[in-house]
Amino acid sequence: MPGVPAPQMPRMPPPQMPGMPAPQMPGMLPQPRPRMPPPQMPGVPPPPTPGVPPPPTPGVPPPPTPRVPPPPTPRVPPPPTPKMPIPRMPSPPTPEIGPGSAIGIQINSNAAKGRKRGRKQGKSDPGGGA
Repeated sequence: MPGVPAPQMPRMPPPQMPGMPAPQMPGMLPQPRPRMPPPQMPGVPPPPTPGVPPPPTPGVPPPPTPRVPPPPTPRVPPPPTPKMPIPRMPSPPTPEIGPGSAIGIQINSNAAKGRKRGRKQGKSDPGGGA
């Protein structure tokens, strides 16, 4: 049609030669090639990946998991109980003790005499000797 521009064909990149790096597009950073894992040989177990536990072997029981004891709980002493002051009751006034008073001072007579050092009881022969 007159006056209508022809549709533009998209620009295709040049064909890639095998074994050659891709031509760099202007203004683009070079992309690192993804590392492919090496081809797996049949019948050979894959090499262990670091940080990943190996898969269990069929017919072999898994190794026992080592038991790690929990860390000891630090002993925290209980907070000290605040000492409450014991309320002292005032002693009643001492009544006057006189010669006609009914209240007298009693002496513990056993304590006043001290320890008796006498013969031991239960001996039938008080005498000595051979």
